[in-house]
Formats: sequence, C-alpha cells, structure tokens
Amino acid sequence: MNRLFPVYTHINEFYSLTLSQRLCQTALCWITSFLVAGVSSCDHEIGRNAIEAFNLRGVSTKVKKTQNAQSPISAVIVDGAGERMLAVYPGRLESSADWLELDRLKDVSAVHADFRWVEGAKKLFLAAKNLNIPRVLDADAGDIAALKELVPLANHVIFSERGLALFTEGLELGEGLRFASQFTDGVIGVTLGDKGSLFLDNDKIHEFLAPKIIPIDTNGAGDVFHGAYALALGRGITWMDAARYASAAATLRCSKVGGWQQLPTHSEVMHLLGNSSC
Repeated sequence: MNRLFPVYTHINEFYSLTLSQRLCQTALCWITSFLVAGVSSCDHEIGRNAIEAFNLRGVSTKVKKTQNAQSPISAVIVDGAGERMLAVYPGRLESSADWLELDRLKDVSAVHADFRWVEGAKKLFLAAKNLNIPRVLDADAGDIAALKELVPLANHVIFSERGLALFTEGLELGEGLRFASQFTDGVIGVTLGDKGSLFLDNDKIHEFLAPKIIPIDTNGAGDVFHGAYALALGRGITWMDAARYASAAATLRCSKVGGWQQLPTHSEVMHLLGNSSC
C-alpha cells in the first residue's frame, strides 16, 4: 500500500481542548495510507497529547523533544455560518531538520509540507525531488520569504486565495497563477472556499467547482483539501482527479462540527463523487 511522508508545522495547534488543524487534519486524512509524520515537540502536555493523538489514529511519529521551547497554540472561533476566525500564538521551536529520516522516502509515493517549518520542508522536497516523488506545497498566507524558498522546490503548489494574493502582490487570480507558475515546473492551484478551486497546467486554467452544501464548520477545510490531494496523488491518479477528490473531501469536512475527529473517510468521499476513479 502507498505511504505518504508529510512534514508539517513543528507541533500541533490546540482549540477547545482538541488537536487543531494544519498538523493534525492533514496528517490524519485517511489513516489507511500509513502516514508518517515528522514532529518536533516540546516536552510538555501539549506535545505529549499531540503524539498520543497521532499514535491512537495509526500515524507513526518520529519525535524530537525540544527543551525550553513553546508550542504554537490557536484559539478558533466558528460562527453560525460555519466561518472561522483564528487567534494564533506561533510558539518558539528550534528549526533544525537534521534529525529527519529521509531514507524512508524510498517507500513513499507523495510528500506534503507547508511553510511553517522551512528547514524541514526544504529537506523533504529536495530529497523527494531526487527520487521523482510528487511534492505538494500548502502555500497559505504568511511568510512570503518562506514561500519564495519553497515554491521552486514543489511541483504541486496550491495557494490559499490570500496566499496567492500575497505571493503575486494582488494580481487577479488567473494572472496570479501564471505569475506564480514561472517559479515552478509543476501544477499551480488556488483554493477558493465554496467556489471551488482553479488550477493552471501548461498555461491552461482548469476550474473545479465545489459540491454545494450548507456549511456548518469550515475550520480545517483547506488543510483537508491539501491532505486529500496529496493522498490521491500517492494513489497514482492524475492531478485533475486529485483536485476533484480533494474538493469533495474538503466539502465533507465543512458539513460536520468538530476538528480532526470529524475527517471524512475515503468511502464517504467516493460516495460524494459518485465514481471509483480514486
């Protein structure tokens, strides 16, 4: 069975006493794929809870404990329409990625990272590139310098709408995708919430509409999109089918209240898609 080797933010974010989105929801997409997560953790309750949660869900963790550091923490507020607002404390963890066991990539079919651990993402992408493994970058808004370092190393770059605006200094979506494409030799995309997503490949724009639902909780939908997209690539399907799969997964995530405990299953996604192409 294919395995993914995602590298994420150093440690989890918490809200309402549950593990939060970027690290956990992307990593915990469809545990049947034997995901392996690299985690750098402070040796305190937050770090220990994160590791325990991964292990309970079948995610193998390689852990480096960091002393005298602080884990990131998020407070997430979700309104009646399912939209969310985050208040984030970024924490303070060491950046070294020398401890990652990149020899495990020989058993891997896709990798995923975001910009919040630049050194880890760089090492992962460079090693995966040498092995011709698909490399998915979650290009959210935040550290523009980090994005400029990582975009050229990935061959599937998926921006948030705010991330693309930041990277392209406010260009219109189509123009922004074309601008960003000059920095990578792969597929460029942007997620647009309930409007779906746009992708650029070989200078052609492809639109993927999101299934229509009444959203209950949109927290983590983007992270599920990226995790599902990487998983689908790891299963060996085309990037276009991966985009459809990811869109269905993110839509299902918005249909339930809760964090990583409410991730959709592969069978639920396939039922929504109405086919078995994935």
